[in-house]
Amino acid sequence: MLLVTVIVVQVHSSLEGQSTGSPIRFDLKSLPFRLYSDESQSRNVPETMAGGVAVFDYDGDGRPDIFFANGADLATMQKTGEKQWNRLFHNNGDGTFSDVTENAGLAGTGFAVGIAVGDYDNDGHPDLFVAGVRGNALYHNNGDGKFTDVTKKAGLDKWNDPEFGPLWAVAAAWVDVNNDGHLDLFVLNYLHWTYDKKPLCKIDETPDYCHPRYYKGLPDQLFLNQGDGTFRDVSKQWGIRDHIGKGMGVGVADFDLDGRPDLFVTNDGGYEFFFHNLGDRFEEISFQTNTALPEEGAFISGMGVDFRDLNNDGFPDISYVALNRETFPVLLNTGHGDFREVTASSGIGKNSLGMAGFGPALYDFDNDGWKDLFVSRGHVSATRPPNAAVNQPNTVFRNLGPSGQWQPLTEEAGFTAATAARHRGCALGDFDGDGRVDLLAGNYWFKYLGDGKFKPVKVGTIGGRIAAAHLINGSRAAQVVIAPGDGVGPLRWYECKADPENTADWVGHDLLGRDMVHGHSLAIADVDGDGNLDLFAAEMSKWTERKATPDNPDAEALIFFGDANGNFRKTVFAKGIGFHEARVADLNGDGRMDVLDKPYNWDAPRVDVWLQEPAGK
Repeated sequence: MLLVTVIVVQVHSSLEGQSTGSPIRFDLKSLPFRLYSDESQSRNVPETMAGGVAVFDYDGDGRPDIFFANGADLATMQKTGEKQWNRLFHNNGDGTFSDVTENAGLAGTGFAVGIAVGDYDNDGHPDLFVAGVRGNALYHNNGDGKFTDVTKKAGLDKWNDPEFGPLWAVAAAWVDVNNDGHLDLFVLNYLHWTYDKKPLCKIDETPDYCHPRYYKGLPDQLFLNQGDGTFRDVSKQWGIRDHIGKGMGVGVADFDLDGRPDLFVTNDGGYEFFFHNLGDRFEEISFQTNTALPEEGAFISGMGVDFRDLNNDGFPDISYVALNRETFPVLLNTGHGDFREVTASSGIGKNSLGMAGFGPALYDFDNDGWKDLFVSRGHVSATRPPNAAVNQPNTVFRNLGPSGQWQPLTEEAGFTAATAARHRGCALGDFDGDGRVDLLAGNYWFKYLGDGKFKPVKVGTIGGRIAAAHLINGSRAAQVVIAPGDGVGPLRWYECKADPENTADWVGHDLLGRDMVHGHSLAIADVDGDGNLDLFAAEMSKWTERKATPDNPDAEALIFFGDANGNFRKTVFAKGIGFHEARVADLNGDGRMDVLDKPYNWDAPRVDVWLQEPAGK
């Protein structure tokens, strides 16, 4: 299971902010969502593709709400528990959110990936299309806070193609392709994949995800809205089905201003597609428009895309992202039926070369009249890829205007190394109603206080090792666990009773009943597989260099089994061993959490592996 703390990012959009070192800054907040992708040593490809998000006002109260797509068991393609549910969070209007998933009827059933929001029946209420592996879903917004699954009724339940087999949709777009006043649906399909318990690919004998080249591609789909709540598959008639790819992103814009929306599709390791709308069909013109390949002429891992005017000339441009050593291409619309690539000349080429991007979002964050580019970052690899990290911080590229240059802002914008993760989707919205756009990405919400000031919140009195997760069901704020690290002090978990920005509202609970000695190891995981998060903490036994006897012969390694109600049952599973920088993970792919430890040992460096047996020992 991949545990992800989902966050909201808020932008500091004041030019006066230059005095703080960056005109675009972010402040940190969190939301209680944990992404489940069924990650295991089998390395099935969907594990690394989960994480779609959408922002929309589902109940018409004027405040943007948040919907997250979530995974399922890959062997069965079914959700078997609440930890796999998709999640809808209602915006309370005060900077907090309430989980209304169950009442709204949006928990879902299968492995969901991408999301598209649109009012397909023109009743004034935004509806949801959820794209997924071997199954999509259309949810009709009833206007009373509830949704109805109308997938079968709408004719969108045919995921097993007679020619290409099971389909895997990763994204979609609502777009009125024939200008009849009804939103049609374009569905982006990825590749032909089948589940396997054994890893099919390895790097240096380590299981990893297979490159897309080892899979067959799929055609995308176009469904025309019939105006009666049903859709008709016109993929062949409209020229979409003839083009086989491995789609990852779709952008919609009228590139030639002829009044008809066109589509740009990124493909993973293949030619990009440019579908020009002729009114009754699409023609694929990527080579004619200079959009099939980036300027180096090589296939890249095309991921997310945004399709809108970057240089204020009235013509929509294209910005999309890829993996490290592939850059983030920027294509300017010439206004004459083609595009001119400026990736290198704009500075984005050299500055994105070492980055892996998934979700791009264009918005004028600093209110200078020029759209900036936010990129959610993180690699797909399970092992360390060449010249890049798997977990990466997000980045915003500031558009410097008429010069055509872009300024990369990562740590300067608040995306420190501590925020690095495998980020995926992103979306925009003013979540707390303060008039400044916020950005939802894979890990954080950075809350700006105004006038270039940011409020740090101190939790606890002793620090060293810290971890956070949603340990209690139904609580709005995540809980925080703190161990003393280098030193002696209490091991405590903290819950927020009111305002997470107020230090006094964080209440600590002692876990150990004594001081912890050099508590270097701290982790949060569902150790016993009961669906509730547990705590792992361990002490060092030796820290004095070349001392023959232990400094702390009674050092303990402990597991605190949680019940999701704030109660923990302590168990000592090792004593006198000494742990230093231990980690908890399923090391042998049997579905049970194990412990990997690097003891503090300078004479004979070693790594200890503790495998969990079926009896939980």
